[in-house]
Amino acid sequence: MVALLLILCLLHHLPAVFGANLYACPGETVTLPCDGPADKDTNVVDMLWKFGSMTICSFKNGISKFEHRDFVNRTQLGSIRQSNFSLVINRVIVQDHGGYKCLINDKVIQRNNLFVRVPDENSPGEFILCLINMLLPQSESYIL
Repeated sequence: MVALLLILCLLHHLPAVFGANLYACPGETVTLPCDGPADKDTNVVDMLWKFGSMTICSFKNGISKFEHRDFVNRTQLGSIRQSNFSLVINRVIVQDHGGYKCLINDKVIQRNNLFVRVPDENSPGEFILCLINMLLPQSESYIL
């Protein structure tokens, strides 16, 4: 019984350890998931989204602050009152490619790797994937 509980606990925390791989094409919208603690008042939660070593945005004392100029007017946070601290990046650009971390109360809650697909004549598969994503009525990224 204890072993089963340990396995379930490990499975619950694997996304934070290994992260999710998300894929998007330039111009799309992608959501990087991060769920906060459901039992806490969100006004007392300190949250940071980091891209590499730079802080993209923060949420402290009930106030959201978008800090990095490359992400201002292109990002928004999820439904914070429902403990959803997901980062939504609109109009993805090639420079958004890389690793992201969601930290809540100084603890890494979620790691995400965003891969920006750049179609070119040497990779027709990438071009088709981006074209399909642009034509579909959804604007969310897909997780592989």
